[in-house]
Amino acid sequence: MGYEQGELLSCIDNGQLPAMLAEQLESSYSHLFYDGCIIAEVRDYRRSFPHNRADVHHVLLKPTTQVRLVIKCIH
Repeated sequence: MGYEQGELLSCIDNGQLPAMLAEQLESSYSHLFYDGCIIAEVRDYRRSFPHNRADVHHVLLKPTTQVRLVIKCIH
């Protein structure tokens, strides 16, 4: 994907849609976008032992100006 794990997690933590991810999703999964945003499901397995149940969170990822330009160039 081209993003280091820390960079991707930082984007998610800030509610930003990474440009590379937006480009890949827009080309194959355009139906996932709503008004330029995506709702991401984040599963945290760090405290799942012994039951293997993740804490599930939903995050609204909004496009940055860079992402809007990438999406505009695709169309």
